[in-house]
Amino acid sequence: MILSRHPEVDCRDCGERLYVGLSPEPSCWKVHYVCRLPDGCGRERRGGRIAVSAVDSRDEARRLAERRLSAER
Repeated sequence: MILSRHPEVDCRDCGERLYVGLSPEPSCWKVHYVCRLPDGCGRERRGGRIAVSAVDSRDEARRLAERRLSAER
């Protein structure tokens, strides 16, 4: 899983910046939100799934995952 730093959302528990990760599956991208160690608290939560048919690329899936997290805050 490749993690990319979210441009604006911080961890609710420790205040460090969150990272977005995508795991490929046959029909979807599994979304993970991670507060990375050593600076963060190490917590991870699942952010649902994004259908492969709903996006054209991994980058588009990452941007959609970032927008979902921003909308939650």
